[in-house]
Amino acid sequence: MKQFGTTALRKFIGLLTLYLSTTLNERQKRDFVRNLLQETRRDGTIRPVQARTTKRPVWELARPTAGATIS
Repeated sequence: MKQFGTTALRKFIGLLTLYLSTTLNERQKRDFVRNLLQETRRDGTIRPVQARTTKRPVWELARPTAGATIS
């Protein structure tokens, strides 16, 4: 995400499913990636943009607040 700026959910799913266990089926992999995105959204690492205007949100790194660091 640092390299491309914003990324669509499909690209995340496509990239991250390559690294998930082969014992998971496609739906389980997709759900895992969605849950991961929601978790990182809640902790403030990423944020959805265009989420209200389209059914397919685009994700970007959140801007750090004063004193916060992203590792």
